[in-house]
Amino acid sequence: MVMFLAVSLQAQQTGEPKPSREELQLQRAQQSVQRAQSSLDRAQAYLDEGDSLTNAGNRMMTEAKEDMKIAKDEKATLEKKYNSDLKTLEKQLNSKDKGAVEKTKKEIRDLNAKHRDALRLADDKIKAANTKYDTGKKNVDKGKEKKKLGNEKIKPAQKTLAEAEKKLQEITGPPDKEIDDSNIDVDMNKKDKKKSKK
Repeated sequence: MVMFLAVSLQAQQTGEPKPSREELQLQRAQQSVQRAQSSLDRAQAYLDEGDSLTNAGNRMMTEAKEDMKIAKDEKATLEKKYNSDLKTLEKQLNSKDKGAVEKTKKEIRDLNAKHRDALRLADDKIKAANTKYDTGKKNVDKGKEKKKLGNEKIKPAQKTLAEAEKKLQEITGPPDKEIDDSNIDVDMNKKDKKKSKK
């Protein structure tokens, strides 16, 4: 038993002084304000991220629509040019010269091959524009979800922060206000006038 007392005395002597009840209350109130502020910051981050995603998604969708229009116009131009060139070559097939007919058949095969390649490129551009549009739409949806979540969290976080700050203020007292000297002089003059009337 003597040994236990010696150990506890030694622990008390070497340890830091125990904080008072008021200091502990102040620490808890400050920590509560910090947690509430952190919660509010997280909710605001959700809102900011939601805005960012929505804006990026809308921008991507607009760009994708423009890309789609350009690619479809290119494809229509390719089709028109192909049909025009093909008609011209098909007219040459009616020639009586077999060498010219064989040469025209080869040109038609080459034209078909080039047309397939050009169409494939145009289709790839349309596909890329569709993918970009879908990605933009997903970003807008994600942004809406983040904003919804942020809006759900921000009001309770603001309320919690206000309550925590109020508790902290109750412990620390009201914030120091600047003293307006002009009011003090007026009050002093009123007191002096009352004294002089008596």
